[in-house]
Parts: sequence; structure tokens; C-alpha cells
Amino acid sequence: MYRQQAPAGLHTHDELKAMGLRPRPGELPRGILKVRNGCDERMTGVFGLDQVEPIVAQAVSA
Repeated sequence: MYRQQAPAGLHTHDELKAMGLRPRPGELPRGILKVRNGCDERMTGVFGLDQVEPIVAQAVSA
């Protein structure tokens, strides 16, 4: 994911740029948000592993 850490939660690409982070297309959190279809595609997330695993399980079973 990101080489530097950002606060957990959802951030727009502009917010990540302001924090000095560079989101890369196709990263897991962005893909998860597209699969869940609950957020704008321009949103991306920085998640802890405890948050990612249940979401991945939901996405795979969908």
C-alpha cells in the first residue's frame, strides 16, 4: 500500500497529495471501494489489516 502512513480512514487523492503521499492506481483499498460500490471512485482508503480482511472476505463472497 502506501510507503508512508496516513491517518486511518478515507481520503481523497488531493488530501493524500497534501499529506505528501502518492496514491497509485489499482491499490487494494481503491479496488475495495469500487467493489463495495459505496464510495466515489476518486476516494481511496488507508486501512489497518484488521479492517481490510473482513472487507476482502465480503468482496470475494459477493
